[in-house]
Amino acid sequence: DATGYVFSQAPKFSAPVYFTFYTPIDFDVPITHYVADKDLITKISSIKNKLTVLGIKVYTVSVKEGNELVFTLNKAGYTGGQELRFDTKDDLDLAMVNLQTALDAEPLLSGKTNNFESFLYIDTRYDNKVFYKLRNE
Repeated sequence: DATGYVFSQAPKFSAPVYFTFYTPIDFDVPITHYVADKDLITKISSIKNKLTVLGIKVYTVSVKEGNELVFTLNKAGYTGGQELRFDTKDDLDLAMVNLQTALDAEPLLSGKTNNFESFLYIDTRYDNKVFYKLRNE
Protein backbone atom coordinates (compact mmCIF):
# COMPACT_ATOMS: atom_id res chain seq x y z
CA ASP A 1 0.00 0.00 0.00
CA ALA A 2 1.03 3.69 0.11
CA THR A 3 2.88 3.21 3.43
CA GLY A 4 4.95 0.25 2.25
CA TYR A 5 2.93 -2.31 4.19
CA VAL A 6 2.80 -5.72 2.51
CA PHE A 7 -0.67 -7.08 3.10
CA SER A 8 -0.89 -9.43 0.13
CA GLN A 9 1.11 -10.66 -2.83
CA ALA A 10 0.45 -8.64 -5.96
CA PRO A 11 -0.99 -10.59 -8.88
CA LYS A 12 1.15 -11.17 -11.98
CA PHE A 13 0.33 -9.04 -15.03
CA SER A 14 1.94 -8.82 -18.46
CA ALA A 15 2.16 -5.03 -18.27
CA PRO A 16 2.91 -2.74 -15.33
CA VAL A 17 -0.37 -2.10 -13.56
CA TYR A 18 0.92 -1.11 -10.13
CA PHE A 19 3.72 1.23 -9.19
CA THR A 20 6.59 -1.17 -8.44
CA PHE A 21 9.09 -0.72 -5.61
CA TYR A 22 12.47 -2.48 -5.74
CA THR A 23 14.81 -2.67 -2.73
CA PRO A 24 18.29 -4.14 -2.30
CA ILE A 25 17.10 -6.92 0.00
CA ASP A 26 17.89 -10.55 -0.78
CA PHE A 27 14.63 -12.07 0.35
CA ASP A 28 10.91 -11.62 -0.11
CA VAL A 29 9.34 -9.30 2.42
CA PRO A 30 6.80 -11.37 4.31
CA ILE A 31 3.15 -10.42 4.32
CA THR A 32 2.29 -8.19 7.34
CA HIS A 33 5.68 -6.43 7.26
CA TYR A 34 6.92 -3.14 5.82
CA VAL A 35 9.04 -3.22 2.68
CA ALA A 36 11.07 -0.19 3.84
CA ASP A 37 11.26 2.56 6.42
CA LYS A 38 8.08 4.68 6.51
CA ASP A 39 10.09 7.90 6.02
CA LEU A 40 11.61 6.49 2.84
CA ILE A 41 8.18 5.47 1.56
CA THR A 42 6.92 8.99 2.29
CA LYS A 43 9.82 10.52 0.32
CA ILE A 44 9.23 8.17 -2.60
CA SER A 45 5.52 8.99 -2.61
CA SER A 46 6.28 12.71 -2.48
CA ILE A 47 8.70 12.51 -5.41
CA LYS A 48 6.26 10.40 -7.42
CA ASN A 49 3.45 12.91 -6.80
CA LYS A 50 5.67 15.87 -7.74
CA LEU A 51 6.75 14.11 -10.93
CA THR A 52 3.09 13.55 -11.79
CA VAL A 53 2.46 17.28 -11.39
CA LEU A 54 5.33 17.89 -13.84
CA GLY A 55 3.60 15.56 -16.31
CA ILE A 56 6.06 12.71 -15.78
CA LYS A 57 4.59 9.25 -15.24
CA VAL A 58 6.87 6.77 -13.49
CA TYR A 59 6.18 3.09 -13.01
CA THR A 60 9.07 1.84 -10.87
CA VAL A 61 11.45 3.05 -8.22
CA SER A 62 14.61 1.21 -7.25
CA VAL A 63 16.26 1.93 -3.92
CA LYS A 64 19.99 1.67 -4.48
CA GLU A 65 22.91 1.69 -2.09
CA GLY A 66 23.99 5.10 -0.82
CA ASN A 67 20.57 6.77 -0.60
CA GLU A 68 19.98 6.70 -4.37
CA LEU A 69 16.46 6.44 -5.79
CA VAL A 70 16.04 5.60 -9.46
CA PHE A 71 12.59 6.21 -10.95
CA THR A 72 11.85 4.71 -14.36
CA LEU A 73 9.44 6.39 -16.77
CA ASN A 74 6.51 4.50 -18.16
CA LYS A 75 6.21 4.73 -21.91
CA ALA A 76 3.92 2.42 -23.84
CA GLY A 77 5.88 0.19 -26.17
CA TYR A 78 9.25 1.08 -24.66
CA THR A 79 10.72 -1.46 -22.26
CA GLY A 80 14.00 0.24 -21.34
CA GLY A 81 12.53 3.23 -19.56
CA GLN A 82 14.37 6.47 -19.01
CA GLU A 83 15.64 7.09 -15.49
CA LEU A 84 15.33 9.98 -13.05
CA ARG A 85 17.84 9.79 -10.19
CA PHE A 86 17.49 11.36 -6.75
CA ASP A 87 19.30 11.23 -3.41
CA THR A 88 17.10 10.80 -0.32
CA LYS A 89 19.47 12.99 1.72
CA ASP A 90 19.06 15.97 -0.64
CA ASP A 91 16.49 18.75 -0.46
CA LEU A 92 13.85 17.15 -2.67
CA ASP A 93 12.05 20.45 -3.30
CA LEU A 94 15.27 21.91 -4.67
CA ALA A 95 15.85 18.76 -6.74
CA MET A 96 12.36 19.20 -8.27
CA VAL A 97 13.01 22.87 -9.07
CA ASN A 98 16.31 21.91 -10.70
CA LEU A 99 14.61 19.12 -12.66
CA GLN A 100 11.88 21.47 -13.88
CA THR A 101 14.48 24.07 -14.90
CA ALA A 102 16.43 21.43 -16.86
CA LEU A 103 13.27 20.17 -18.58
CA ASP A 104 12.34 23.72 -19.59
CA ALA A 105 15.68 24.29 -21.35
CA GLU A 106 17.26 22.79 -24.44
CA PRO A 107 18.14 20.09 -25.22
CA LEU A 108 15.68 18.42 -22.83
CA LEU A 109 12.81 20.74 -23.81
CA SER A 110 12.64 19.20 -27.29
CA GLY A 111 12.55 15.70 -25.82
CA LYS A 112 9.80 16.70 -23.41
CA THR A 113 7.43 17.25 -26.31
CA ASN A 114 8.28 13.73 -27.55
CA ASN A 115 7.36 11.97 -24.29
CA PHE A 116 10.89 12.34 -22.96
CA GLU A 117 12.35 10.08 -25.66
CA SER A 118 15.50 12.16 -26.03
CA PHE A 119 17.25 11.20 -22.79
CA LEU A 120 18.50 8.04 -21.11
CA TYR A 121 18.71 9.53 -17.63
CA ILE A 122 18.49 12.76 -15.68
CA ASP A 123 20.45 12.88 -12.42
CA THR A 124 19.58 15.43 -9.70
CA ARG A 125 21.93 14.05 -7.02
CA TYR A 126 24.64 16.69 -7.24
CA ASP A 127 23.83 19.81 -5.21
CA ASN A 128 22.35 22.51 -7.42
CA LYS A 129 23.19 20.74 -10.69
CA VAL A 130 21.37 18.43 -13.05
CA PHE A 131 23.25 15.94 -15.20
CA TYR A 132 21.72 14.10 -18.11
CA LYS A 133 22.64 11.72 -20.91
CA LEU A 134 20.90 12.06 -24.23
CA ARG A 135 19.94 8.96 -26.14
CA ASN A 136 22.06 9.82 -29.19
CA GLU A 137 25.26 10.77 -27.32
